[in-house]
Amino acid sequence: MKKILAINLIGLLALSGFVLWSHFTKKTAAVVYVDAIRLFNEYQFKKAMYQRIEQSFADPMARMDSLERYIASGPAGTEQYRLFEMEREELSYNITHSKNETDRVIWERLNQAVKRFGDNAQYEIIMGANGMGTVLYGQQQTDITDLVIKYVNQDYEGK
Repeated sequence: MKKILAINLIGLLALSGFVLWSHFTKKTAAVVYVDAIRLFNEYQFKKAMYQRIEQSFADPMARMDSLERYIASGPAGTEQYRLFEMEREELSYNITHSKNETDRVIWERLNQAVKRFGDNAQYEIIMGANGMGTVLYGQQQTDITDLVIKYVNQDYEGK
């Protein structure tokens, strides 16, 4: 009887040890989410890149504004108006193309930083909530948007 009790006690201690070990070595929350739109908009690299785009198109935009005022004042003919419209469409295309390419570069860099963050924090899954149905609901304690924004901006700034 004492042998059975000793074996049961050893088994109970082993089980208790395993439960305690698994509890204290548990990873961070397995599944968390980030507001992807907020993350993108608050990423300092994105802000810097968009500022460069605005600066690079500032002179052509100012020229377009001047031409538009000139045409609106009435002295421009049909041919001048047609040329203005073509120029405006080309400028609009160039700005859109530049922003699309910049967004691609920003997301590549942002995804790499989020991967490093997830690896460091030992998350299994970081989902993106973007208001388009990716994450329909998440408890507040699983929203790590602020942590990720802070991490990616420090990563960008080299801190």
